[in-house]
Amino acid sequence: MNNKGQNTIEYLLIFALVVVVILAALGPNGFMTQSVNRALEVSVNGIQNMAVSTEF
Repeated sequence: MNNKGQNTIEYLLIFALVVVVILAALGPNGFMTQSVNRALEVSVNGIQNMAVSTEF
């Protein structure tokens, strides 16, 4: 295999690895999705607590 072909295969493998990592992070059970869901849950709970404690 020549050097150009080897470089192409190496770049394709790195690209595939990056795609797999991104999909794992952004998937339904990925760490990014879970973190965003937790942050939204905390925000919504805070808003609900403020609404409940407000007296008219």
